[in-house]
Amino acid sequence: MTRVLLVDDKQENLEYLTILLKGNGFDVECAPNGQVALDVGRQHPPNIVISDLLMPVMDGYTLLRHWKEDPVLRDSRFMVYTATYTEPADEKLAMDLGADAFVVKPEEPEGMMAHIHEMLTRPVEVRRGPAEANAIGQAALLAQHNDALIRKLEDRSRRLEAANLELRRQVSEIKSIEQRLRESEGQYLMLLNSTAEGIYGIDRNGLCTFCNPAAARCLGYEDPREIVGKLVHEQHHHSRPDGAPMALQECRVHRSFLDGQAAHSDSEVFFRKDGSRFPVEYWAHPIRRGAQVIGAVVTFLDLSERKSLEAQFLQAQKMDAIGRLAGGVAHDFNNIMQLVMTCSECLAERLAGRPEDLAYTREIRAAGEWGAALTRHLLAFSRQQVVHPTLLDLNVVASDVQMLLRRMIGENITLITAFAREVCAVQADANQIEQVLINLAINARDAMPNGGELFVGTRITEMTPSPDIAGAARRAGRYIVLTIRDTGSGMDPETMSKIFEPFFTTKEASKGNGLGLSTVYGIVTQSGGFIEVDSTLALGSEFRIFLPAAPGLPAESGLPSETKRSRGGTECILLVEDEESLLSVMTTVLRSRGYTVSQANSAGAAIALAERPDLKLDLLVSDVILPDLNGPQLAERLRKSHPAMKILFVSGYTSDHISHPGVLQGETLLLEKPFAISSMLAKIREALDAR
Repeated sequence: MTRVLLVDDKQENLEYLTILLKGNGFDVECAPNGQVALDVGRQHPPNIVISDLLMPVMDGYTLLRHWKEDPVLRDSRFMVYTATYTEPADEKLAMDLGADAFVVKPEEPEGMMAHIHEMLTRPVEVRRGPAEANAIGQAALLAQHNDALIRKLEDRSRRLEAANLELRRQVSEIKSIEQRLRESEGQYLMLLNSTAEGIYGIDRNGLCTFCNPAAARCLGYEDPREIVGKLVHEQHHHSRPDGAPMALQECRVHRSFLDGQAAHSDSEVFFRKDGSRFPVEYWAHPIRRGAQVIGAVVTFLDLSERKSLEAQFLQAQKMDAIGRLAGGVAHDFNNIMQLVMTCSECLAERLAGRPEDLAYTREIRAAGEWGAALTRHLLAFSRQQVVHPTLLDLNVVASDVQMLLRRMIGENITLITAFAREVCAVQADANQIEQVLINLAINARDAMPNGGELFVGTRITEMTPSPDIAGAARRAGRYIVLTIRDTGSGMDPETMSKIFEPFFTTKEASKGNGLGLSTVYGIVTQSGGFIEVDSTLALGSEFRIFLPAAPGLPAESGLPSETKRSRGGTECILLVEDEESLLSVMTTVLRSRGYTVSQANSAGAAIALAERPDLKLDLLVSDVILPDLNGPQLAERLRKSHPAMKILFVSGYTSDHISHPGVLQGETLLLEKPFAISSMLAKIREALDAR
């Protein structure tokens, strides 16, 4: 096996060549300088010597000269492998001293092996060593050697000086970098401490290595240092949202640094220091040092507020869906109730002389009024009722809703009423006042599951200026006070401070939506009033609603008596209604009052009637929503041929439908179903008599 002696003072160069040569079947020995190489070579002469030139103790030129002067060593092939002596004069000196090859570092492995094989296969050239060349130039060779050494020393001196300058520059740059790193670290810490997201790090054992203030606050710590060094999973991520334990191997954060993959979840919970839990969304990313994963960094958000908003949004969507359903049902139900009420009034007129039979008509009409009230309450619940503030007597409204309240609160709760003797006139919407009473009665019922007493009363009081009540300054003056008091479970001060907040509720999810009292608050404040609340745990609650007293007296409420006939007329009316039964009954009533009535069950039929040359139209009474055209579109068509025609619209739809662009606009007379015959006749006269 061919033996190679490597001579170089750089260990990495020796290792590189050793691996290369051994991989190609050579036997390799190494020496750090020329002196060691001579000693090794004389003991075990190699076939090839590969030597650097610039080395301590003995340089390569001196080694080459001594090698070629030694009779035992001179036949070894000698390759100079240098990165320092690279000039043509350097190569010439080496070759003159007896070198077989001169190669400049670095050389590719293939090139290096090619030089070695070429040197081995080249015929042995009989060359004189330096000892035989005394007479022809040994002094010259030594002079060249000395010149080369001086040149390289000067070059090395220049390089050292340049390296020293470079070193000073690098030191300065390192100091600058260290300063920038300190500034960057300060910036990083500032950002880490300022972010709203919680951020913490863990090592491969699950121990917390750092934690920002936001994470500490979310997890219930005053100082981030309190959590550092603790097992985060065991303390803050040990269970699933349903309470089932979560093993460490199942934890996504733990798996993130085991698998080296990022993890994300928005459906889990973290636990605070006190054991309470909160929903989170987190991201876990492995921390790497080179190819090794040494831990993970976790960024998380407390989703409590977001989850609450999502629940409120879903509840609002549910309420909207209920409202849409209520609006659709209201139209058909109002038509049915209109038919019942109109027919009962017509029957009452015919039975005016038979008191024993009139009792049945009163019951029929009461049932119709009850159905109409149910529709109003359904629309009030969904906030789709048409709001009409009028001058009304609060006593009458509260009295009328008594029957509904008794049904709602159940038989185990006693309803007690006490209304003021005087007229309690207020400017408000009757439907909204009923909604206030219903909402408060429902809350009182839920607070008395084992029964109790519910008090509803009215009184009149004079108020003086005072500090704000429920956030709004109350004005001095005369107020009507509506009091609702129960003997239920009562409320603590903290609950009382939140009762008017939307979606706040102390009831189970299936029993309350948190909108009842906020709706009450909105209606009362919209009506210019305010609310006072007193409550004691285990004793009950009292709500006092203050509404500004209105001047004057409200008009007589309720339906006219069965025998009272409203003023009719002789004008020509075109009646358009797509409900055939209602169309027939209304036509009969109007004709009985002296009007000439033409009837149509669609807009198309009405247009055809209006085109008759002998028809003079004084009034169009039309449903707002018809199968083909809506009421306003029909009126616009008919006015082209009957410009003096007056218009009255009738509708059983909610405000959303009749206020839609293109349906009702401007000062348009509207009669809302269900209505009494007297109300219809009065509205017709109002339309006909208007200028």
